[in-house]
Amino acid sequence: MFFRRFSLGPVFSLACVVPLLAVCGCTRTDTAESGQRDYRRAMVEFAEGRLSSAVHWLGKASARGDPAAEALLGRILLAGRCVPKNYARAIALLRTAAADGETSAMCGLVSAYQYGWGVQRNFAEAHRWALAASERGSVWALAELGSMYLHGYGVEKDRKKACDLFLASAKRGSALAMLSVATCYAHGWGVGRSCRTELTWLLAAAVAGKHKYIRSLHWSRPREIAAIALVRLGEMYERGRGAKLDRSKAETCYRRAAALGSARALNNLAYLYQNWPDRPGLHGKAIKLFRMAAARGCAGAALNLAECYQRGIGIKKSRSAAVKWYARARQILLPRAARGRRSAESMLAMTFLEGTPKQSANTIPLLARLAGGGDPKYEMLHGAWLLAEGRLANNKVGIAWVRRAAQAGYAPAMKMLATAYAHGLWGLRRSPANANRWRGKAKAGTGVRARLSRVGGRDLLPARRPNRPR
Repeated sequence: MFFRRFSLGPVFSLACVVPLLAVCGCTRTDTAESGQRDYRRAMVEFAEGRLSSAVHWLGKASARGDPAAEALLGRILLAGRCVPKNYARAIALLRTAAADGETSAMCGLVSAYQYGWGVQRNFAEAHRWALAASERGSVWALAELGSMYLHGYGVEKDRKKACDLFLASAKRGSALAMLSVATCYAHGWGVGRSCRTELTWLLAAAVAGKHKYIRSLHWSRPREIAAIALVRLGEMYERGRGAKLDRSKAETCYRRAAALGSARALNNLAYLYQNWPDRPGLHGKAIKLFRMAAARGCAGAALNLAECYQRGIGIKKSRSAAVKWYARARQILLPRAARGRRSAESMLAMTFLEGTPKQSANTIPLLARLAGGGDPKYEMLHGAWLLAEGRLANNKVGIAWVRRAAQAGYAPAMKMLATAYAHGLWGLRRSPANANRWRGKAKAGTGVRARLSRVGGRDLLPARRPNRPR
């Protein structure tokens, strides 16, 4: 009677369910193995340069739920490499893979939130994902965290912490972080300025970038980083900063960087050939290199070539050719200036000043924006441009800008103000006492030279000798 209270139904049900669960488990395992197999096949295709085939196999692997494949395919769709950009699908894939703990997907989300690719731009969210990726061992995320603390993106600006993060990433082999550490030592960001330490880290970045396996989808672009490091090394050797002045070593660095595709290296090499005292007669080579660099989109090379034609340096004088190259420089610089890059704006102002015909309508707003940044060089240049137009209404504003630059200690502005007081120009009363005072300040060397970036452009109204853009 006791046994009659139980039915055999549950026993048979259990007997049926157990094999079914086993079959489902095997199916999931087979699917995961197939996904991993497809992912490995995609990596082989990438290594052999068959990108479209690699993307096809990545699609199959991601459809089978492989997190690594989802992360890589998401990054490809985000960057638009080999396939058209698809932000919506990329973000979906990256989020799925990041939820499974895939570090590279987290790095992809960092970039997406930083640049607003498929999502609303959000530096705090980018910082959160960078922190998560760095905790899982991502060297790239460590360097990116350093950049966030350096510039104050999503966090409070802390240059000391930024430098520590760069160092931690650099010690684990990141070429990008090595370059960032060199920059910190060059400018004294979070550490004491040290040209020798800068040189050491630039050498390390050049070597790390050169010997790493280069992939078309590598986030830190070691080939480009190596080229930047080599160019900066060449500039240090050429100037004798942090190392003994050695133009031969500078030439080697520029040549190696040019072989990696750097237009800036070609421009610097041409400039070196034009100003090498022990090796005269290299002007012809310099002109060819300037042309090559300008063809690769280097605005500084186009400006240098325009000046060569204008002054007849290494080539026959030609005003029309100079105007043509100034126009080419403007063509390169306009999109960069539109994105708010001050170095591009400063060089663009130079093309309007030196190219013919002068274009006041374009120049005045540009110079006003540059002067508003507090650089005495551009304050004086803006004032001088307004005074040169010859309109009485502009005299008061123009002389105010020149005075502001002179009070900031800019020697050319002091000299210009002294001339104005000596002759009673631009609405100022003639005052020999004021003229002598400003002339004395300029002569005493109390003036400071304006900030000047070697790459960004040259000093438009130099205090001592002209320095063309590098």
